[in-house]
Amino acid sequence: MRFCIMKPLHEMDFIAKCTRRFGLIAKDVEQRKSHIVARNSLRGDNEEREKAEREQKEKDKEENFIRERLDQEEKEKKDKLRKEEEEKKKRKEVEKKKKKIEEKVHKEEQEEQEEEVCEISASMPIAKIKFDRVSRKAQKEKEKVKTRLLKIKVKAQGVKALAEEKKEIKLKEQKELLNKVNKLALSVENSKEKEKTFEEYCEEFEKEISELSPLKDYA
Repeated sequence: MRFCIMKPLHEMDFIAKCTRRFGLIAKDVEQRKSHIVARNSLRGDNEEREKAEREQKEKDKEENFIRERLDQEEKEKKDKLRKEEEEKKKRKEVEKKKKKIEEKVHKEEQEEQEEEVCEISASMPIAKIKFDRVSRKAQKEKEKVKTRLLKIKVKAQGVKALAEEKKEIKLKEQKELLNKVNKLALSVENSKEKEKTFEEYCEEFEKEISELSPLKDYA
């Protein structure tokens, strides 16, 4: 025999309230789930955006590096061309100075030849003519040695060193030549007592002049 147990009214109300409450809880759970899904979706979008920004920054960084490298190479190329132009200009200046020196030496030789012709035409004493001829010959030899030294100095030290060396060599050669001439004059005066001939004087002078040019073998 079955008995139908009737629940009290207040229990029925309690059950209804619990049911409604559970329904609200379930609804709230669903809302929370949807909110979490939306938040995760937004977070994923943010991560994608941040990733894209990072990739763009890396790309910009690489482009800037490549651009700076190209600019550096272009600058180095321009500097190289500028240095080549400067070297070319310096070589032209050196050649110009060298040509000017050679022209000056040639002009001095021509002037000496003209002076020699004028002296001979003026009927100078034979001894004086021979003496001047030997002196000019020695001077020409010195000029040749000096020109060779100047050429070497042009290649090694440049225009400034060339001018200084030229001045020093000229002063040194003038001093040495003056000393030799003084010695020759003194030997001529001393030899008057020994009654030497003029040919012996010229031979002694030529010997001393030849000893004065030891650098011509190294030119």
